Order: sequence, then structure tokens, then C-alpha cells
Amino acid sequence: MEVKVRKTKEGVELFGSVPLEIANASALEIFLLRDGIYLLSARGAIGGQKAAGPLSEPELALVKKLLAIKFERRTPTDVDKTLSEKEKATLASLVARNMVNVFRSGKYEKGVYNVSDAVFGQTRDVLGAVQHAAGAPSAAGTGAAQRAAAPSAAKGTSAMPQRDPLARGWLVLDNEGDARQLSGSLEARIKAGEVAGLRSFDRKYYFIRKDFATAHQPKIMSALGKGDKTAEELSRVLGLLPEACLAILLHMAEEGELLEKSKGKFALA
Repeated sequence: MEVKVRKTKEGVELFGSVPLEIANASALEIFLLRDGIYLLSARGAIGGQKAAGPLSEPELALVKKLLAIKFERRTPTDVDKTLSEKEKATLASLVARNMVNVFRSGKYEKGVYNVSDAVFGQTRDVLGAVQHAAGAPSAAGTGAAQRAAAPSAAKGTSAMPQRDPLARGWLVLDNEGDARQLSGSLEARIKAGEVAGLRSFDRKYYFIRKDFATAHQPKIMSALGKGDKTAEELSRVLGLLPEACLAILLHMAEEGELLEKSKGKFALA
């Protein structure tokens, strides 16, 4: 489907044949997938959550404290034992405003605290800004130090991107040489448990940031609680590319959270 672009005094206009959801939308959102490739969506269609208002310092501190706990250990009983009375009140406020919720499934019958996508993103943005101001490389690793540390591509192999290759949260590579090079440049983050990589049966190499996987894990568990699904089916639920969903699914299966019952079909463990 081709859409024409026409420049105007106010900006640009799109015209041509477009889906009804786009044509009837009052506003659109554009998401960068990779250089030169964007995803166009009706506002609010992806993520399904309203943007959270600015968090206070105590709220930010509490959210970061929650995210530091492994997802399966974020049960209300265990988490509440680690909180002060003031922190418990802050958490209750976040829950009441739906910024934090209790996710339940067959595996998590007692429930686990889940941070909403909107709040998770805001927490990462604030943390990255603080690290940048301090002169330290952020978790996304986009600083000059990260680029300098990454080995240059050997002649005859495809060059790795200079910006953080996991800026989107995931990356799929077909070439073993590129995968080895990327693993070397991410060695510190892999050892720290921030990044994981694996080779799948399709002979592709799937790399993923753990925080990215954790953010989408509750929706995946909830969707699979209603039946086995493929990455393509889950992509419509999460608003992610099928490859991104598959990267998360493969790593969840590697950690024993899921089972690949048949080729490309995943289920709860």
C-alpha cells in the first residue's frame, strides 16, 4: 500500500488509500522501528494505556525498587515485607491509580506486582536522564564510550550499527559472525544479567534486554492463559513486531516460563 506525502505550510499531508482505522482517527502516532522504517498507528492503539502523569520522587524510588525484584518474586506478601509504612502508602496510591497492578494467572495464583507500561517507560526515561547528566552511559548504552568499546566490523562482514543495537529492546541476527561480535560488545551487560542472547532452531540469533522482556511478560502470560499462541498472534495483542514477540517467547521458554508445544506455538509451562 503506497501513501503519497504532500508538504503544506502546517507540515505534511498524507493522501491515498489508507485503512479506515487510520483515515477515521483524530490523531496518529509514529513509532521508530529502525532507521528509515516506522510504524504508523491510531493514537492509543498500541500499548492501550493512557500516559501516566509525572511520578514524584518517592513514587519513582518505589517503582525502581519493584523493578529490581525478579518478576516471580514480586508477590504482595513478599514485597510488602521489604517496604516501610510510607512506601506501602505510596504503593497503595500507585495501585489505586492503576500505575501498578497485581497480575494473576495459573502460575501466579497469589499475584505479583506488575508495573504498567506507561510508568515503566517513564521510570526508564528518568533514570537515563540522570545517568546522562552524570556522564555515565545509560542502560541503552548510546554514549560514545559504548561505541568506542564495540569492536569494528571485520572487512567482508556486515557492519553492526553504531548506536545501541538493543535500543528497541531486542535484535535478531542471521549471521553468526555478527552475533559473535555483538555478544562481545555486550559482554558486560550479559554478565550483569541485563541482556540475554540465544540461537534458535531457525538458526537465527535472538538478543533481548531483560527489562524489555519483563515489561511485556504479564500481557504474554495473560494472553497464553486463554490458549496457546504464536508470535504472530501475540504481536496483535502487544502491538509489537512478530520478531520482537518471538524473541521474548524464546527467552521465556529458555528460562522455563513457557513451553514451545509445537513449532512456533507457545503455552504456559
